[in-house]
Amino acid sequence: MCHRLGESSVTSVEYDSVIAARAKTAISQAGYTPTLVRGDGLNGYKANAPYDRIIATCSVRIIPYPWLEQGRTEGTITAPMMGWTVHQSRTVRPMERAVPATIFSA
Repeated sequence: MCHRLGESSVTSVEYDSVIAARAKTAISQAGYTPTLVRGDGLNGYKANAPYDRIIATCSVRIIPYPWLEQGRTEGTITAPMMGWTVHQSRTVRPMERAVPATIFSA
């Protein structure tokens, strides 16, 4: 993403400090310095919002409200959705913050 979009356009949030440190080392060795945040990704990262795209690698049952708040109205949120018996990936287009998000099957 850093190569394609420019490192200043990439923000990554990681909860696990060991994984975050390994990722920072690998990304730095590749010559990039995006915003890397150690924290709970469910809260997003408001400082760099709004985002055109939010891509989650963690599975969620609902789209967290901070993601809707921090995504651009015309942007998308892509995340693995986990239900009790079904695992699917979904792309959400926030559109209007005052109404529930529209969910599109991936």
